Amino acid sequence: MGWVWGKIGEVPESCTIPLLQASNYPIITRSNCFFGTLLMAAPRILVIQLKRIGDLILTAPMLARLREQMPAARISLAVSDAAGFLAPCLPGVDDIIHFQRGRINAGYWAAIAGARPFEIAFDCDGTDRAAATAWVSGAAVRVTHAKHRKTFPRDRIFTLGCEASLKAHHTIDYLAALLDAAGIGGETPPLSLQLPREAREAADGLGLPDQYAVVHPGSARIEKFWSAERWAQVIDHLSQRVGLPVVVTGGPGRMETEHLSEIQRRSRSGFRNVAGHTSVATMAAVLARASLALTVDTAALHLASAFGVPQVALFGPTNPFRWGPRHGRAWVVRAGKPGPLPGTHRFPEPDDFAPMAEIAVDEVIEAAAKAWPSEGSA
Repeated sequence: MGWVWGKIGEVPESCTIPLLQASNYPIITRSNCFFGTLLMAAPRILVIQLKRIGDLILTAPMLARLREQMPAARISLAVSDAAGFLAPCLPGVDDIIHFQRGRINAGYWAAIAGARPFEIAFDCDGTDRAAATAWVSGAAVRVTHAKHRKTFPRDRIFTLGCEASLKAHHTIDYLAALLDAAGIGGETPPLSLQLPREAREAADGLGLPDQYAVVHPGSARIEKFWSAERWAQVIDHLSQRVGLPVVVTGGPGRMETEHLSEIQRRSRSGFRNVAGHTSVATMAAVLARASLALTVDTAALHLASAFGVPQVALFGPTNPFRWGPRHGRAWVVRAGKPGPLPGTHRFPEPDDFAPMAEIAVDEVIEAAAKAWPSEGSA
């Protein structure tokens, strides 16, 4: 059985997009020549996001909107490496297809090819691997951003190009615009994740206090690191002056481990270090329970944002216009810029950047007091 989209109408002569047609039904169109609301059958939809954990988290609103607009669809999510362990936290996903770098991935490609082709594939990635995944999926409609569709063979692989520019959009909106390109309407909801029971239980097992602050100083990019000495001063302030115990999260990588060791050496008050000792989903559960989260621009920032945790986000070589938290309990500190400013502030489009060294300790402490005004109540 085929599918039927939108409402019955005439195909405009200007329309160059090939429309789908059910075997025993008339062509159904919308005035924009793309696709309307699915009226029958349950399409298989593939969403491809093979980048890092932070990128995957910011795909969640797109997935939630897709599920809301197409409740009968079978939605599969292609992810890679460590990001795959967070995929169960994303809303609206039926199947997770996991790519592992450095391996043959025969199972991945077999799952993408499938016994039955996908009907729609959305490329949230823009890489060659994502393009190959879209092609192998067999989807009749393959959507990417227009800038990723300009050269051969991408201009043959993808049937639709989304004109949204990352320079003009927050990443959440940039990804959700792929749905607009396919004619899938609706409002994009705020960033939100769901915690699997196993992650909540693992966080329970850590024996953390009822109230605590999470500090996540690490990142895959060393230029996002803030001074170990300054982090230590902030941690000491939270522990000694505010009375809020500090839990430090992070990954197992060498750069992060060395950075955390230096912070620990310089801190007078100490902290609970769970960095590298939890899964990504458990780290999400630790962040979800925090009274306050302080991070650089990394996955932990987006996790805290997804759970509406009061947070302070430090930005230097990147811009909150694209990557910042957007809820009312977030405060942003930008290197070399006035602030702190609330996450709801309309930040300018990406402009000049400054090194993290231009962020002062007092700015971060001020932002923490704004994000968690109940100082002294711990």
